[in-house]
Amino acid sequence: MATGTVEASNAPKLTFEELRAALRQVGEERYHHKHPFHLLMHEGKLTRGQLQAWALNRYYYQSIIPIKDAIILSRATDPSFRRVWRKRIVDHDGQDGDDQRNGGILRWIKLAEATGLDRDRVIRAEGILPASRFIGNEYLHLVRTRPFLECVASSLTELFSRDLIALRMKKMRQHYPWLSSALDYFEARLTEAPEDAAFAIQYVFNHAATRADQERVIQALRDKCDILWAQLDALYSPTSSPAGRRRELFASTRGRRRTVADLTDASIPKFAAGCRWGGTTEAPVVLFPEGAIRVEGTAASFSNSATAIFRWPKSCRSWKPSSCWRPKARSAPTSKLFSSNCTPNASWIIKTTLKLDRK
Repeated sequence: MATGTVEASNAPKLTFEELRAALRQVGEERYHHKHPFHLLMHEGKLTRGQLQAWALNRYYYQSIIPIKDAIILSRATDPSFRRVWRKRIVDHDGQDGDDQRNGGILRWIKLAEATGLDRDRVIRAEGILPASRFIGNEYLHLVRTRPFLECVASSLTELFSRDLIALRMKKMRQHYPWLSSALDYFEARLTEAPEDAAFAIQYVFNHAATRADQERVIQALRDKCDILWAQLDALYSPTSSPAGRRRELFASTRGRRRTVADLTDASIPKFAAGCRWGGTTEAPVVLFPEGAIRVEGTAASFSNSATAIFRWPKSCRSWKPSSCWRPKARSAPTSKLFSSNCTPNASWIIKTTLKLDRK
């Protein structure tokens, strides 16, 4: 069994069955069917908002799959390879005039709409996590820059995707019946993925001339599994962490209500331009053009001696004194001390004691 630690230069080549077993072992160890986010999905523990976040962020990956395949196609010098591989592009982009082949991208949009997302918003990939975009682009970088054989091998997650798709469809119908009529994408992949995998594994076996080539093929599959895993990491951290579901990513459009992280003792505000931390660890202060604020306590543990409450008003996108502010100082600082990329209606509150040191 190949593990990536074999001295490949002198080792004998793996047989076809040994190579298949080595690739399947990678899937068993590293494929995202074991990711905590998928486990929550299959246990019926995701909210509608979390399913929306998943559908929206995964759409970006779905949308670049035909681009990925087009890059591989453009690098292929064998016409027989190109004739087979171009089917993958049609599978995802669809084909004009053929209602039976409207493509995986349109099928995924149908799924996203069933979760409650707006179609145009999905197509624009509006509100997706930066990590989702970065990870998807990393896959494009892989197929642009790695040796051709490794690019083909990176598609071999299809060797074991059918099992996950079958399980996902079963669990979605069980736990999220309102999605049952929108599982066309997965239905199609039950047949498309095994067909594509059969060609790809035969190709890499035939063209991996040495054991070292085979080890690179196996590593390429590991790297692809890491890309899929990282996609879910980006979702799992903000939406499903044990510390609390920090925010519903689907509500990141302008003008929509958005949930914000609960404050903890480790919470740190994001400062506007011109503000910075000062003082010492024991006695921290926030420095701003008009003076300074001595911070007492944390964002979560409020001090009884606090004399000012900084609150987010619904009409403003930065931290300002609330209407109940009664500072002991003669005048209030006018700087926008705290800013955030969160939308209005958030509920963060920071209590501080004012100390104005005017120049």
